[in-house]
Amino acid sequence: ILVINAMTGIIIGLCLALVILVVATTNLAVGVLATLIIALITCSVLGVINMIGWKLGPLESLNLTLVVGLAVDYVVHLAEGYMELKHETSEAKVKHTLSHVGISVLSGACTTLGASIFLLAAKILFFFQFGIFIFCTIGFSIMYSLFFFPTVMALVGPEGEKGSVMPAIRWVRDAVRGKTKQDKDCELCKGKGFYKKEMNDVLSTNASSSV
Repeated sequence: ILVINAMTGIIIGLCLALVILVVATTNLAVGVLATLIIALITCSVLGVINMIGWKLGPLESLNLTLVVGLAVDYVVHLAEGYMELKHETSEAKVKHTLSHVGISVLSGACTTLGASIFLLAAKILFFFQFGIFIFCTIGFSIMYSLFFFPTVMALVGPEGEKGSVMPAIRWVRDAVRGKTKQDKDCELCKGKGFYKKEMNDVLSTNASSSV
């Protein structure tokens, strides 16, 4: 039961992380790649637990559900930084991300690692195991987020509008407003912000008549 609960918590956490990453970056490809990085971090922590020889008890099961939440914090900043440049190559985006966001991510990770070191000296089992979990999670997060994730993004990261969810969002917005492809946008128009094709034909006819 504990194994099932732990795996269920991890899967739910990864699904929520995917949704949050896609919303934060407005790009499906970046969100999926970032979620895969979080999954790798989680698998690495599970591997450490197996190497140490811990059995999956209530404390371990509880800590495992926190791994995804701790791991998502670093990769989401790098993913969002990657999406700041819209019309650059993937390599240029990675350089921009590491130069502007990388140092902040590294600094935040170092402070969390420093805090977890004090937990390693705890006499209470829960705090000791919690310190191990935090130290391993943050350590793997630094490795995967600052080294593996930028490499993957430089190689296969989306460029331009590839993978963007904005076209789908605009399509849903237009469908709700009742706008079709033939309708014209109009910033000065009151109400829906566009006018119908029939109105465009009338305006064109009136303009021709006045000439």
